Amino acid sequence: MLNKEEIRRYSRHLKLDDFGLRGQESLKSSKVLVIGAGGLGSPCLLYLAAAGVGTIGIIDADTVDESNLQRQIVHNTSTVGKLKVESAATTLSKLNPLITIETYAEFLSADNALDLFSQYDLIIDGCDSLAVRYLINDACVKLSKPFVYGSIYRFDGQISILATENGPCYRCLYPEPPESIPSCSEAGVLGVLPGIIGVTQATEAIKYLAGMGKPLVGQLLLMDALTNEYSTLSIKKDPQCPACGHWSLQHLGDTPDISCEVANPVKSDRELEPAHVPRYIQDNGAVLIDVRHDYEFQYSSLPGARHMSLAEILAGKYDEELLELSKDPIVLYCLGGVRSMKALNHICKISEDKGPVTIHSMSGGIKKWAKEVESIEYFQ
Repeated sequence: MLNKEEIRRYSRHLKLDDFGLRGQESLKSSKVLVIGAGGLGSPCLLYLAAAGVGTIGIIDADTVDESNLQRQIVHNTSTVGKLKVESAATTLSKLNPLITIETYAEFLSADNALDLFSQYDLIIDGCDSLAVRYLINDACVKLSKPFVYGSIYRFDGQISILATENGPCYRCLYPEPPESIPSCSEAGVLGVLPGIIGVTQATEAIKYLAGMGKPLVGQLLLMDALTNEYSTLSIKKDPQCPACGHWSLQHLGDTPDISCEVANPVKSDRELEPAHVPRYIQDNGAVLIDVRHDYEFQYSSLPGARHMSLAEILAGKYDEELLELSKDPIVLYCLGGVRSMKALNHICKISEDKGPVTIHSMSGGIKKWAKEVESIEYFQ
């Protein structure tokens, strides 16, 4: 139930037919944990508080630095040197004294994630660490807690709602982590970009909690701030995912490449350098197969490539077709060469009774192709 003060404060929400009293009461009873009070967390926290989310938790062990103020708008010059959780809590309390703010001046770790997440309905990823993001994902999957994913790099941003009951998780989206992701301090970032992405995360959280609209479940929103272009890719739950598909992780937040390990790897002579692939296909009539996710293939692919996702290959969906195709040489590729090697192993296994097949995995995947053969945009 809303009291009179809350009815006055949230009156503009109450006028919305698709939101109304029911939606506002849902927000009031909700508990949201925001990981990080930085670039993404700042705008997200402000709008969650303004919207009337009943309990907001903030975890961050960092202190406010002057360089943060270019984008981390929940802080100000007077709070430089103070803990970010304290600075943020002060700002949010002044903005909306009707909500509860919980602060945790600590780093998120495998030791505290499960206990902390279990106290909240929804988790919002405002971190800038790849390792922490995998930890967030694994804890959310373990506890059946959805989380709103957001990330930024220079002028680009991404948003989705992951780890829902029937939707994909972060390990489905990124089975192969990039070799490294420069921080904002290394690569720079357009100051308004985390504002756009963070506010969109807050929007998705509010929609999800209030049960209205169409939240970004099974969808990845991409944003380019330089061109102001938006695109949405469909993403699917991976039945082979080591987290949400079949839990095979030894620990929360295991080294990201644990999900990319190749069981019983074949010899390296099965790999073909990207520079040799075009001539090899031309001379041998080889079939080129892209084994990445649907949305990765949809984003971009190599000329003439067929698409068969690794998950579907391992599930046996293409066994008959692959046996027929294996009469000719086959070249497989993915993002970095890991999934294509898994697919290669599977094809070799199902064709054992047919005799040896000529099959190669493109070394280094489309990433290496883009560096050494031809510049091409690819989803990473």
